[in-house]
Amino acid sequence: MEIVNDMRQQTCVYWRTTGRDSGGNLTYDTPRELRVRWLDTNEVFIDRNGAQKVSKSKVFVGEDLKPDDVLRYGLLTEVTKPTKPLLNPGASIIQAFSKIPVTIDEPPVEDDDFVRIAFL
Repeated sequence: MEIVNDMRQQTCVYWRTTGRDSGGNLTYDTPRELRVRWLDTNEVFIDRNGAQKVSKSKVFVGEDLKPDDVLRYGLLTEVTKPTKPLLNPGASIIQAFSKIPVTIDEPPVEDDDFVRIAFL
């Protein structure tokens, strides 16, 4: 849906989790930029364990993300530690992710027929 795509006029850096190392620490893919709509807002959400939490930011994205992935508002050129996302100021772990169909009358047909929100 075009309105959903049009609202994503900001940029953030995204690190996708790839697994865990031998010490049990999360590992991450090479960071890349995403077009987003980033809102620093406190909103109640339910995390993957069913616990009620309050966000510090809500980020509208154009693709599926998952809890434990990391987002940082800004450009990739501002990242100082590309292999250690949480050592970059402003980087936050995704606590929950929602994917909501835009239309309710018929099944979504296109990948952009969803509103996707990452809660930090």
